[in-house]
Amino acid sequence: MLKEITIPNLEDPVLAYETGVHIGDGCLSFSESNKTYGIYYSGNLMTDSEFFEKTIPDIIWNLYRLKLFIEKIPRESSIRLRVYSKSLFEFKRDVIGLPVGNKSIMKSIPSSVFDILHTTSLSDWWVVCGM
Repeated sequence: MLKEITIPNLEDPVLAYETGVHIGDGCLSFSESNKTYGIYYSGNLMTDSEFFEKTIPDIIWNLYRLKLFIEKIPRESSIRLRVYSKSLFEFKRDVIGLPVGNKSIMKSIPSSVFDILHTTSLSDWWVVCGM
C-alpha cells in the first residue's frame, strides 16, 4: 500500500530543519529484493532519546502526516526511527536532493536547502529552533 504524504511548502523553515536532521542523523534506503523505500534516523539512546522520541516524530507528522516507528536498542545504546514510504523517499531524493545510501557519498549540502534558507526570515528560524 502506498503511503500518501502531505507535500510541505518548499519555503517552510521546518522542512529545512528536518532536512538538516536527515543529513546529520538520517538516510534513505532502497531494498531491491523487498521493493521497500525506507527513511531512517538513528541516534544515541542515552543522549538523544527525547529528540528521537518526541521532536523528530512530531516534525515528520507535521510536515508529511506520517508516523515513525521507534526502536530502542539498549545493548547498542541506540535509538532508531523508520518509516517506509515511496512518496517520502522520492520527495527527499528527487525534490530535496538527498542521496540514497550512506551519507558519506553526499558531496555537498543540496542546493534546495540553501534555497529554503534564503527565503526564510531570521524570526522564523527562532520559532523552528524553539527560541
